[in-house]
Amino acid sequence: MSEVIMIASGKGGVGKTTVTALLGSQLARMDKTVVMLDTDFGLRNLDLYFQLQDRIVYNLVDVLCGTCSFQQAIIPIDEQHHLYLIPGSKDYHFRLTSEAFRILTQQLSRQFDVVLIDTPAGITHTHTAILPVITQALVVTTMTEAALSDGMAMCRFLHTRNLTARCIFNQLERPIFPSHQRERLQEISQELLMAEYLGGIPMIKGHRSYDLFVLRGSLQQICTRLSLCDSYLCTE
Repeated sequence: MSEVIMIASGKGGVGKTTVTALLGSQLARMDKTVVMLDTDFGLRNLDLYFQLQDRIVYNLVDVLCGTCSFQQAIIPIDEQHHLYLIPGSKDYHFRLTSEAFRILTQQLSRQFDVVLIDTPAGITHTHTAILPVITQALVVTTMTEAALSDGMAMCRFLHTRNLTARCIFNQLERPIFPSHQRERLQEISQELLMAEYLGGIPMIKGHRSYDLFVLRGSLQQICTRLSLCDSYLCTE
């Protein structure tokens, strides 16, 4: 069964789209077939991460409105590793419907192991429309007070819909004692956010080999939990 994973955040600017791109790339390297959807209508930028903006002919709104098939809109990022993108639209006024999205995710689930959905910041109509079809809900936050406060709001929103949030902490400073940081993040996730701790992603400064090594290790741990867990109750 395919995983349909919503990636959300309470606050903007926490790196949610970057996290989506990183997780998609890592899952593909782990032999998963992955398609990413950009549902941040009006503010699409997942295509920019992969420098695909000049290759867009059709977008997600075109697919949902029946203007084209998803096969016409999908863009291969790395065909060798089976990583694809359906770009978002710059149409601010588009209003997603649950039924149209359900039909699309059913079609995509027949072809892909993982469907990653990059969503707008905050709690929006788009999130409400997406919730009926997702299998996992990831909440991205940083350690700033504003991001944690808004992350709490997003987790509460998910709880009211009987969904368990799984939390990813982004832009982390490299700790002196990694085990201490992990314990602290687990405590914050469980006690403050009321969410399952999924993992942390370090802040990368430049392209130093050690930082990249730590980044890949963190992503692999998160993706292993995503792809191998059958429920929200998996532990570290």
